Amino acid sequence: MNRRLLLLLAIPLVAAVAVAAGTLAGRDRAAPPASSDPVRGAPDTVVVPAESSVHASTLAELVGASDRVVIGRVLGTGRGRLVAGSSGGGIVTRLVRLQVEEVLAGDETGDELIVEEPGWLTDGTAVSVNGIPGSEVGDLGIWFLVRSTDPEAPYDAVINDQGRYLVDPHDETRFRDVPVADSLIDELERQDPIILRHQVQEAAGAFRSSRGGR
Repeated sequence: MNRRLLLLLAIPLVAAVAVAAGTLAGRDRAAPPASSDPVRGAPDTVVVPAESSVHASTLAELVGASDRVVIGRVLGTGRGRLVAGSSGGGIVTRLVRLQVEEVLAGDETGDELIVEEPGWLTDGTAVSVNGIPGSEVGDLGIWFLVRSTDPEAPYDAVINDQGRYLVDPHDETRFRDVPVADSLIDELERQDPIILRHQVQEAAGAFRSSRGGR
C-alpha cells in the first residue's frame, strides 16, 4: 500500500494545507471519530512528506515572512474542518488553542489565539507532516505564525517546517529535536530558548527599521 501523501502548504492560508492531498489507496473516506487527538507517535500515524511555498535561509528572513512570532503554550486541541484534496480526499485539521505568553515580533494579539494545523486523514488516521508530530496540550515554544485571510477560518498557522520550536519539557535550556534536514532549523534548535527569544526581537527590530519604523 502506498502510504505517501503530498501536502502543499499554502501560505498564508494553512487552512488550504490539503488542497493537493489525495487519499491513500484502499482506505475508506469515512469521517474521523469525534475524539481527542491520537497519542503522539501512535502506530496508526501516517508520516506525510510536504513541500512549503515559503523557505527561509536566515532567522531574519523567517521573522520577516511571519505575521507574528509568539511564545505560546498549548492549552487544548480539537477537531477542525475537512479540507478537500485535489483527488477527492483531504484532511481534517486540528485546532490548537494557544496561550500567548509574549509577542516577540509582528502583529499584537490577545491572550489566546487559535492555530490550525494538519490533523487526520478522512478515515481518522493521524498525520505527521514530514515526521513532525502535531501539537499537544502543554507544549511550550516559539511559534512563527501567519494569519489566514479566509473569514470562514480566521486562524493562525505555523509558517512552515521552520516555524515551531518546542522547549524540551525535561530541560528548559534546550529545544526538542525536529526530524527535518534543514540548516536553519538545525541552527535555531541548538540555541538556548532565551537566546533565541532575544535574537527574534533583534531581527524584528532590524526588520522594522528597514521598513522605516513601520
